[in-house]
Amino acid sequence: PIQPVPREGEVTLCGEWNAPNDEEEEEEVEVEEVEIVNVIQNRAPPPVFEVTKTEVREAPQPTKLDTRYFGELLADVYRKNCDIHSCISEHVAKIHGKKHELELQKDDVEDLLPKGATELTKQQIRYLLQTRLTADKSMRLLLSTFSSLREELMHMTEDLRRLEAEKEGLERDLSFKAEQAQQYDGLLEAVRENNRQLQLSLKETITAQRDLEGQLASCRSADSTRDFKTKELEGRLRALEKENEMLRQKVTMFQSPSSSSTLQIKTEELSRQYRDQLSTMREEKDREIQRLRVRVTR
Repeated sequence: PIQPVPREGEVTLCGEWNAPNDEEEEEEVEVEEVEIVNVIQNRAPPPVFEVTKTEVREAPQPTKLDTRYFGELLADVYRKNCDIHSCISEHVAKIHGKKHELELQKDDVEDLLPKGATELTKQQIRYLLQTRLTADKSMRLLLSTFSSLREELMHMTEDLRRLEAEKEGLERDLSFKAEQAQQYDGLLEAVRENNRQLQLSLKETITAQRDLEGQLASCRSADSTRDFKTKELEGRLRALEKENEMLRQKVTMFQSPSSSSTLQIKTEELSRQYRDQLSTMREEKDREIQRLRVRVTR
């Protein structure tokens, strides 16, 4: 409201504001100001009355909210919150292997509804309470999941460290075994070379053995020939001895003792020569056999 500044000798009377009524949809502001000015001068002039203008202004009418739209909005928010909880539960079930179902306690929700409210108001408050419970359960589910994931991550970190230590140990063992494998390969190559040399030596030994066996067979055949000749000479010697014995007997019968002694000497000389020949042949045979045995043993 606009109030004039009072002058000297003037009396101003101002009216009060009209308090707005809350129950009415339209508010009216009325400003009434009445100013009465009495000017007292030396001469008494007639009283002058000044009346201010009264302005009536209409306050802007607030937008009226549609209760049905508000209820539908709350229902949509509740459904979206339930969908979010279901999505979180499915992902948590993939992690933990257990699906968490949304179970709202209707008795608790009904107990929180105000008494004496309209059914529409109760339904709207019910949506709000259910949305709050769903959000609370989603938050607890996420917190428990994050805590379990944190524990699993710690366990996995420890397992990773242990696996890294085992990997380092295995790498050391692998390098050591690789060195051993290289050494074994070198030893195997040396063994193979020795085996080849031994096989060559064995072939040479087998060839020499076969040669010696051939020589031994030839010596045996020669020995058999010598044995046959020795037996033949022994048979001749025995025959000559028998013949000498017969001749000796005949000589003793027909000749004198001097001639018999001469014959005996000749016979003994012949026998000695045959024996020398036999002993010489036996010695040669023994030396040949000994030489062959030495070659075979080598």
